[in-house]
Amino acid sequence: TKTKYTPWQVRYEELQRFKAEYGHVLVDHKTKLGEWVRAQRRQYNLLMKGAKSSLTSTRLALLKELGVFEYQPAFEVVGAHSSAVPSAPFIRAGMSDEEKFEAWRARFAAFQD
Repeated sequence: TKTKYTPWQVRYEELQRFKAEYGHVLVDHKTKLGEWVRAQRRQYNLLMKGAKSSLTSTRLALLKELGVFEYQPAFEVVGAHSSAVPSAPFIRAGMSDEEKFEAWRARFAAFQD
């Protein structure tokens, strides 16, 4: 059986709806949307290394706008619709060690609840 191709724009719109509903883009990788997000992150990593990538500047801007390339440890994805994830702050480049510690502390507390 041949896998049906889903256009990029269709998946992007699906991701927009996901973020609107759940407040984050940490999609379970076991879903079709999650596989697509993972592929976009792979293409982004290739682009950042200067390698050939299918990620155009337009697509890159759209995905950045949704926060797809922000630091998101894999263990955060408890499920495709985890309510614990959005309450935990993200670790961002340029944060002080104290800010990182506080973010991780808050993240840990969110997962204990």
